[in-house]
Amino acid sequence: MAPAVSRFYTTSTCTGDVFRVILTQKVRINPDGSSYTGEWKDGLPHGHGEWKAAEPSCESYVGDWKRGKKHGFGIMKLANGDSYEGDWAEGRFQDRGKYIYANGDEFMGLWDKGVKLSGTFYYKDGRISTRKWQNGRLVSCQDFDARKRAYQPTITHSQVHDPERSQYGATGTLSSMISANGVAVG
Repeated sequence: MAPAVSRFYTTSTCTGDVFRVILTQKVRINPDGSSYTGEWKDGLPHGHGEWKAAEPSCESYVGDWKRGKKHGFGIMKLANGDSYEGDWAEGRFQDRGKYIYANGDEFMGLWDKGVKLSGTFYYKDGRISTRKWQNGRLVSCQDFDARKRAYQPTITHSQVHDPERSQYGATGTLSSMISANGVAVG
């Protein structure tokens, strides 16, 4: 394994009569071939920077870093063609963000520690689905089909996993569904 190769230069600022170094700009090529170009503090990426995976991967991240982790606003492009643009904390999706799937579908919503809280899927075919999660589990889903110009009934987690509706040959239909606010649907 080849040792990491680093080239760096410093940026500085002058405040009155005092000259101090704020952050170090550094280009680092890692042993795996990936690279980081950006600001450093205490030997870690800190501030604005760009990470790129080794070729032939197209995976990359451009944005803010804090103590070596993605933190603040950034854009991540994944090797499978997906991408995420939004807020980060401790290296995970946090607060507001937009996840774009390689097929063109999009999810815009809120995240907590990398887990979806709530948001809306916008599908390429015009469908829209607003969803809520608790502890990473889907708890409700409201779909709109733009082609039919119609909302589908709200489906809760318990309705999705109801054995009478989810088993092969189940007889449960929309007429037995109850909306999230307790109204019979169908």
